[in-house]
Amino acid sequence: MNSKVGGSLPEKRILAIFQPQEWVDGPEGAARDVGCAATFDATKAVLRMPLAFIHRLKDASEDADYIHTYSDTCLDHFPYEVKLVSAVQEFFGVKRLIDITEDMLLHFRRQYGPLSVDADHVGDRSLFDRLASMLVRQRIALFR
Repeated sequence: MNSKVGGSLPEKRILAIFQPQEWVDGPEGAARDVGCAATFDATKAVLRMPLAFIHRLKDASEDADYIHTYSDTCLDHFPYEVKLVSAVQEFFGVKRLIDITEDMLLHFRRQYGPLSVDADHVGDRSLFDRLASMLVRQRIALFR
């Protein structure tokens, strides 16, 4: 792996998958995949998370889906799902997320520059924030 030299970041990345979907039976029903999946760089978003939250990540969950909003890439489609667990495991060189240690996380935070831990990040959002986010996403879907 390259180290940080001259302001450039290491090449190792967490490339998450953003999969557009469409509703089968409306917003209350199931969704199915449509179109092509896209990858986006979720490295900094993941490195800003508290370790306990990383340990609880699951693909295609509300928390994983919310991660794309922290990326530099604009992926605007609803509904969708995000898959990133295997990319996080590969990045940290572990077989299970629970095997990621605080030392490993701190090591990569130092390599990727000044990253403050986002205490309000995804898993620590209040119920109000989660509901507000869900309502905004539902409203966007109604106008498409």
